Amino acid sequence: MSQENLEFVRVATDLINRGDLRPLLEDAADNFTMDWSNSIGPLRGVYRGREQVTAFLESFFEAWDELRWDVQEIIDLDREHVLVVSDVRMQGRASGVVVQAAGNHVWTIRTGKLEGIKVFQSKPEALEAVGLSEQDAHADS
Repeated sequence: MSQENLEFVRVATDLINRGDLRPLLEDAADNFTMDWSNSIGPLRGVYRGREQVTAFLESFFEAWDELRWDVQEIIDLDREHVLVVSDVRMQGRASGVVVQAAGNHVWTIRTGKLEGIKVFQSKPEALEAVGLSEQDAHADS
C-alpha cells in the first residue's frame, strides 16, 4: 500500500475544494492526462499535457459558483493507482442550479507525480479497468 499516494489524493482534494489547482498542476508529470471520455457531461474528452488539462479545468470551474468534492472512499489499488469514490455538489454560476453527482476516478501517481486521472461512471467499472473486483479492493478512508 502506498501511503504517499493516499496522502497525495487527500492533499489534492483539499486544494481542489479551495479552488487552488496551481500547485497540483505545477507538480503534475509533463505527460499528465485527464481522461473524461467516460463522462456523460458536456466536457467529455481526453485532455493531454498541462496546457490542455489547465484549459479543461478552468472551463469546468468557471461554470460553477460553488463546488464541493467530498471523498467517500480512497482505495489503494496498487503502487501506482488509487481509486477515489466521491460525491460532488456544484451550484451553477449563472443559473444558480444545484447539481449533485457521484464520481469514480482512477488516479495514476508515479514517483510522487500525478500522471493521470480517468473518470468512470461506477466503482465496479473503475475496478474492472485496472483488473480488480470489489472483493480485491481495500478502502482506506
